[in-house]
Amino acid sequence: MRITKRQLKRIIREAYEMSRKEVENFLTTKAADYHKDRALAQSGPGAIRELLQDDVMDNISGNWSPRDFEDLINDLSAAPPKDSDFKGPDPSTHRRLRQQTRAQGGYSGRGAWKSRNSN
Repeated sequence: MRITKRQLKRIIREAYEMSRKEVENFLTTKAADYHKDRALAQSGPGAIRELLQDDVMDNISGNWSPRDFEDLINDLSAAPPKDSDFKGPDPSTHRRLRQQTRAQGGYSGRGAWKSRNSN
């Protein structure tokens, strides 16, 4: 018995069910990418909304429909998502942490840790 590519994709999709939070994160990431594209941003929120709905139907595993995420899709297509709350350390903190790491030791050329302190 042979399995077509379409059937195989469906089997894989059914085997890995995405949670609602995973779907929302995926859509948020895709919306941010779509808003960065100037042609899509100029064409308006309708084009981005349509692409997000297609992403739900084509790229999301499980029994999710675009209606399940209608409010989120409308919000994401109207305006780009906010940046995440995580920000990297300021340059002075980063420099201090890097210097502490150098003082403690480092990796030798063969991937083994070598201590700078003589113990």
